[in-house]
Amino acid sequence: MSITISKLYTLITLLFFTSSCATSQETQSKKKEPHQQSNLLTGFNQNWRYLPSLDNPTFINNIKELAPQAIRYPGGTVTHGWHWRTGTHKDPLPEDFIHPIEDVKKLVDLTGVKIVFDLDVVYSTLEDQLAMLQKAKALGIDVEFIELGNELYSKLHGYEKWFPDGNAYADTVNVWVPKIRAAFPKAKIAAVHIGKPGTNQRQSTWNEQVAKRIKDIDAFTYHIYIPEKKDFEFRKKQFLDVYYNPDNKPVWVTEYGNMANYNSPGYLENLKKLVDFVESYPPITMALNHAMVSAGINRSKLTRKENGTKFTDEGKMFIEIAKERSK
Repeated sequence: MSITISKLYTLITLLFFTSSCATSQETQSKKKEPHQQSNLLTGFNQNWRYLPSLDNPTFINNIKELAPQAIRYPGGTVTHGWHWRTGTHKDPLPEDFIHPIEDVKKLVDLTGVKIVFDLDVVYSTLEDQLAMLQKAKALGIDVEFIELGNELYSKLHGYEKWFPDGNAYADTVNVWVPKIRAAFPKAKIAAVHIGKPGTNQRQSTWNEQVAKRIKDIDAFTYHIYIPEKKDFEFRKKQFLDVYYNPDNKPVWVTEYGNMANYNSPGYLENLKKLVDFVESYPPITMALNHAMVSAGINRSKLTRKENGTKFTDEGKMFIEIAKERSK
């Protein structure tokens, strides 16, 4: 009898020890869980007319410290009217930096980033934009991610002349995508969605019309900016209210940031909450903050005035975020 009890005690002890080890391992595993999803690509949107010369080693080292996995080219609004051969815009500014397509290859070689190509579906042609992608490939740049336009739902730039509604945009996508796929079968292609409530009928119906009418697409893009005098929770609700993705496509947030005054209370705290959201919301597979270098200090990680050789407070925060991601 005593032998049986002894065996039973040993068995219970062994089970308890095994269970404790499993629990301990599970707890440790959770502690080591990465800051963002394992399949997430992070980096920056970049308006290339504001990108300083890539010949400055300090600037390049600062980019490496920010650790972007991807950079958007040629940026947001500047996409429409960008001349990739000359590295200039159709409406040049005196303070513009010039970056022909060869500079994209230079950035890739110096930092190892991937490039998200945003195509000009407004002023350019499909043939010209394919030529840009072919040139990039010939230079040795992997053409993996392609976005079809920037904020085409906007009321600010007259895009309604080209795309009076989401259906018209979808019709253009349906023409462009097959030819892009034929040339770059492995590339992922994204179409534009709006990330906040519309202020007119065109915007309010945009997402549903685009999603229902497009025949073939890999992802949808959204932009998420916290408005002035609002906080992260307000903006999160706005985004979730308009989010439309019935087929559960991957989501690329190719621009996000805080539009509040840089010195306003809670600026960085609200931005950090937004970073955590876009890097953990399950459908999002790409999160590009705006911007690495911008025209002014607001929403810039590196100062344009010093040619990218100094970090802003926001830039210093993103260095810490980069360290968190690497854990």
